[in-house]
Amino acid sequence: MAKSTAPPAENRLKTRAVRLVRSPYKRLARVIRYQQKTPLSMPPAQRLRALRHGFRSSMYIFYDFEHNDPKDYLPDTVFRAATDINGPFCQNILRDKLLFSRFLSGVFRVPEVFALIDRGQVYLLGEKTLPQTLEAHGGFVMKPSDGWQGEGIFSVTKSQGELRVNGQLSTEAALGERTARLSGYLVTERIAQDGYAHAIFPGSANSVRVVTMQDPGDDHRPFIGVAFHRFGSKTTGPVDNVSKGGLMTHIDPHTGVMGRAIKFPHETGGALSWCAQHPDTGVPIEGQAVPRWGALQQGLLELVETFPFFRYVGWDVIIAQDTFWLVEGNHNPSPVGQVFHPYLKDPKIRRFFSYYGVV
Repeated sequence: MAKSTAPPAENRLKTRAVRLVRSPYKRLARVIRYQQKTPLSMPPAQRLRALRHGFRSSMYIFYDFEHNDPKDYLPDTVFRAATDINGPFCQNILRDKLLFSRFLSGVFRVPEVFALIDRGQVYLLGEKTLPQTLEAHGGFVMKPSDGWQGEGIFSVTKSQGELRVNGQLSTEAALGERTARLSGYLVTERIAQDGYAHAIFPGSANSVRVVTMQDPGDDHRPFIGVAFHRFGSKTTGPVDNVSKGGLMTHIDPHTGVMGRAIKFPHETGGALSWCAQHPDTGVPIEGQAVPRWGALQQGLLELVETFPFFRYVGWDVIIAQDTFWLVEGNHNPSPVGQVFHPYLKDPKIRRFFSYYGVV
């Protein structure tokens, strides 16, 4: 009979006590590291206030703590604790983009996966080679199977004989050399965005982020905590990453109408920058409505009702060709959407995070 590898009860209690003692210091060290990553010139008093409440320095400006109460906002220091809200099924599905595609393709429309790249070797999932796929579809996207924040993504297009990677002219030989250096990558369908999002900024895939939660006070019925739209810029390449210089704008949950857009403080010299129109194209953002917003909300809430282990997810959706494309889900979405909707000021959202011991 195999021996149990569990430590004695007194050792477990001792370990737990040590963790309880160390945890405040770990949180403090984590916040200090956050400050070091924030290249903003700020008065020490502001940095200290942000640190005292558990926020990065940039959040002092981003959440406008000169006029807003930090207690209404979910602190940065509890971000990792929120990871435990979702169990292993949810986390495994959302972390692995291939599994995500296979699992949700029967529920939502997701980009097709054409091939896998492992240690430079291309493994096709269909009959077409990559050059044939490029000719047939006009492009594809190569992205890490477990990537995040748009890191390491290559958008490949071919039009009128011109091959481009992330908008830059390239050759098939150069693309082959790049592919040979990749590992753990997927080659997926490229969504050619049209309509309002393309008009606002045509250089990137501009996604909608919808954060779903479940209300412990209402039989864990799913609801939308916050929703916002992201747009790329001339500094972000083919992605709409806000931390790289993109914009984000709130979506009114009742009407689907967008408000003014905002940029991260470290992209604007340390000041809040609100834009009624895209600064690179001049196309209005504020006042534009997301097409079929009600249908998108309903579809995501029904998805969570079908698979209730998706307790806390940030869904990324691209709207194109009059279709909702579910690109990915984030099992612990960044709380930056609080700039539009302070989480802990909303009783339903506060109840959600309290139920799981995050606050």
